[in-house]
Amino acid sequence: MDTIICKHCGKEIEISEALIHQVEEKVKKEVSKDVELKFQKDLEAEREKLKKELAEKQTQEFDSLQKELEEQKKKKAAEDAKKKAEAEGSTI
Repeated sequence: MDTIICKHCGKEIEISEALIHQVEEKVKKEVSKDVELKFQKDLEAEREKLKKELAEKQTQEFDSLQKELEEQKKKKAAEDAKKKAEAEGSTI
């Protein structure tokens, strides 16, 4: 049988298999719970990080498309103005 030494009196005490099993199960549950909590916390942190990255990327893409649209509007307006000027110049 396994034994432990009492930290208070120094006596050797026998430990039953049932007690060993109970302690092992309790420790396993606590460790498992701690690991699960850490995993959930890490998972949530990663999820938030990815949400933030996605939002930033979408904002950048939106801004880029908006800028491109403005440039196309300016180019179209310039072309229209040029065509109008040419049309007015040819009618005079």
